[in-house]
Amino acid sequence: MANDKRLVFILGTPRSGTSWAVKTFDLLPTVCALFEPDVPRRYDSPWREQISSYWSAEPFVITPDTATAEAQQLAKPVFQHLDHVIEQEAKREHDTVVIKIPRLEKMPLLLDHYRPDFVYFMHRNPFAILNSNERFGMLKRIKSTINLEFDQMQRHAPEFGINLDFARAQTLPQKHALITHVRHQLAPTLLQPYSNRIVEYEDLCFDSADRYRELFTEAGLGWSETVGEEIRKRGQPAEVGASFHSVQRVSEERAHGWRNELSPEIVDSVAAMFADLGIEDNTPPLTPEERSRASAFHATRTKRLKQERVLKSLHHVRLRLTGKR
Repeated sequence: MANDKRLVFILGTPRSGTSWAVKTFDLLPTVCALFEPDVPRRYDSPWREQISSYWSAEPFVITPDTATAEAQQLAKPVFQHLDHVIEQEAKREHDTVVIKIPRLEKMPLLLDHYRPDFVYFMHRNPFAILNSNERFGMLKRIKSTINLEFDQMQRHAPEFGINLDFARAQTLPQKHALITHVRHQLAPTLLQPYSNRIVEYEDLCFDSADRYRELFTEAGLGWSETVGEEIRKRGQPAEVGASFHSVQRVSEERAHGWRNELSPEIVDSVAAMFADLGIEDNTPPLTPEERSRASAFHATRTKRLKQERVLKSLHHVRLRLTGKR
């Protein structure tokens, strides 16, 4: 491992703003940003094909104290892979390595191994995270992952003082929202041994340059007005045609934009589940205008995603018929 480098971890739940954060930190020339080295295809190493099993290992939370012998064994290639990637990617001009891994519950064992200088956890409204997945048709595509994590969570969360009637979550959006809530509850406890901050995504969307300057300073990194101007520039363009990992946003619109996009049926269902479980949810009810806009937006999005799936299927059929696949 590059022992002479400072290490900063950016954690969260997928679609919580971790991509935005790491790409912003990467604006500093002295920073080597690693974008999800926990995903085997992103970085090459002799161990990359061996790292996936760790992330689905039992128990739900893996700390130095709770790790089974099997989990500790599965973690070894993860350490070797990450060490290799740091050595390959971090150059002489980089004094800090910022590692973005949008996970939490399997991270304490890794954090204990690397002893990072600072850890950030991105906290985002569960409804906004749901909307971000819905926007790109991801929720059903990650169904198996959601069910696996939910099953582990309901069996092991009580070990950390989280006692909820998990059976109340029946639908995929409800399970996803509850997983997000439990992660938010766990973050302060799991990150307590390290210098850390729980970063509110919505706060970052307002005066982003000033907010990021605070984060950079807190982590002991440099800052310049050049970086500030680049952050402001990225906050201007609309997200028309944005990619899955876009960091171009109209910041104030994206902060609570889910209110005009996420299906009201999903919002009502998740809100009812939270209320049933006694989970504090300060999200105001949708106004009639927001409900109308969200219904129209969701219907249009659903139609577009369905058309895209049909076109993709037809494309694969053509490839098979022409012998190109």
